[in-house]
Amino acid sequence: KRWAFCRENFSNFEMQMKKPAIDIHRDELDSIGVEIVPVKSLQCETYPAHRDDHYIFIVQQDGYCLWELDFSQIPLTGTAVGFITPGQVHQNLDFEGARGWLVFVTPGLVSPENREIFDNFTHVRQVASIPADDPLFQLIPILETTLGQASLALKEELVASLTGTVTT
Repeated sequence: KRWAFCRENFSNFEMQMKKPAIDIHRDELDSIGVEIVPVKSLQCETYPAHRDDHYIFIVQQDGYCLWELDFSQIPLTGTAVGFITPGQVHQNLDFEGARGWLVFVTPGLVSPENREIFDNFTHVRQVASIPADDPLFQLIPILETTLGQASLALKEELVASLTGTVTT
């Protein structure tokens, strides 16, 4: 009887000590493989830590945002860029007046050379400040407009080319 009590309590202890599984979000992007979301649309939402099967590029025009990447807090201040690799645990913690975009990109649209660079800089340097007049801030709206065109000749090729420029 005493051993049964010990086994039951140990089993309860084990269940309390298990870490919750971290979800992986798969196949969220449409067939073209790119989605752009304004950062301001996320200011009211906080998602639990999760993984994605695609890249996320953070393009911040101004403000402040705080991310948790693989359980380390990473701030972006002012004009800055950052990236999150597929499979990396992440969570947005704060978007304090941040302005900019999140660009979600399927790995197939990122060149092998750039994927290698992102892999090498994961956990080393995933954010960087950029000048306020960086052409990237003009390119994202062009990519966004292109994505919104329902019947655009060579749309996939144009999106792939623009995405390649954004991820370089």
